[in-house]
Amino acid sequence: MTLFVSLICIIFSAFLPQNPLSQAPVDTSDQQLGVQEALNIALENSPALNRIKEQLNAQKGKRRASWMIDDPEVYYMREGMKNSQFTEQRWAISQSMDFPLASYYQLQSSDKQVKALETRLEAEKLQLKAEVKRAYTDLAYSIEIFHLSNEQVNLAQKLKDAASTRFEVGESSQIDVVQSEVQLAEAQNDLNDAQRRIQNARYTLFNVIGLDPDQQRYELEFPDTLAYFEYNIQQEQVLSKLPDHPEARFMNKQVDAARYQIKATKTRYLPSLRIDYYKQELPSFSSNYDFTGFEVGFTIPLWFAINQSGEVQTAKAHYHDMQWAYKETSLRLKKQAEQAWHSYQSSRSTIQRYHDNIRTKSRNLLDLTQEGYSVGEMDLLTLLEAQRTYLDSQRRYYQALRDYYHQMIELERYLQINIVFNQPVQP
Repeated sequence: MTLFVSLICIIFSAFLPQNPLSQAPVDTSDQQLGVQEALNIALENSPALNRIKEQLNAQKGKRRASWMIDDPEVYYMREGMKNSQFTEQRWAISQSMDFPLASYYQLQSSDKQVKALETRLEAEKLQLKAEVKRAYTDLAYSIEIFHLSNEQVNLAQKLKDAASTRFEVGESSQIDVVQSEVQLAEAQNDLNDAQRRIQNARYTLFNVIGLDPDQQRYELEFPDTLAYFEYNIQQEQVLSKLPDHPEARFMNKQVDAARYQIKATKTRYLPSLRIDYYKQELPSFSSNYDFTGFEVGFTIPLWFAINQSGEVQTAKAHYHDMQWAYKETSLRLKKQAEQAWHSYQSSRSTIQRYHDNIRTKSRNLLDLTQEGYSVGEMDLLTLLEAQRTYLDSQRRYYQALRDYYHQMIELERYLQINIVFNQPVQP
């Protein structure tokens, strides 16, 4: 009895609807969340991506219905119901169908719709990858600013200690000590603000990838960091990839599907077919008078001006709409790609200047000024100015590096390759 009940429960559970919103478990046991792990989570949990997948499954289901074959009809006819003997009876099966060309063109249109959704899925994956990488870049930038704020606090603490020492030996005034204390307090405030920005960036990344709240732990570490690397991208290289971009191919497939839909709609001008096969008995003529036969018929689209013509006009209008949408998409992609490349060129020049020149000189300036202040050759204002120059150059360097990453991430969408967080970099 127990075995029978268990078997019934298993069979019944097989027909229960599954929860499509359940998330796959994410392994974060190593307490690290890199870019690749974040991308894997996002591809699994993205609502927009999963909606397109379900739309693709639905379109594949519609494709099966594109054969446009009606269910067969079985019927029975008898005359002479009041008498024990009937005068005629007939068993028949009837099959109706559209003209064969209608099924062919409808099937072609459905195939193009399926391929269009497949390319739309590719485009959504590219967009999602860009969003995840941008969010991770912003988090990595916030971490670098936090490290810089720590360095700012250390510099301010050293300045306060030096100012206090010089005041004790009579080489500086109380004003220098107070001013150094103010600088330390401001540095500590900047450190607190940097901590707040890290938390905001963390939760922005968690939201983008759809990480389960139970797995959004403070212990998570983010190993991938920002570092400068040289990568040259030519404008022609970007523009040559635009016709093959998934968004352009999606609209192109939509145009093809609309064109086949016009042909499928025009087949409505053709007659639909009907075939009947029957077995008939006529006992009033002879006890052995029974035979089989068939009937063939077709419709005459007599009122095409009212019915079919309107449908064809609608299909043509949809086709022209898809053509304009394709042109609009091509122009938009061209504009966005041009803007992304020019922004990349500007950010590339900026980060090269910071990396090759400004960072090194500002660091040397600070070292020389600190050495001069320690031996009494420089006053406090000169040292403060050198520290501010160094810290500002460091902040602007990381801002330029973040912008450099952002622009290359945007170009990744058009080149359809991985550039950022994909290769060893130089510090």
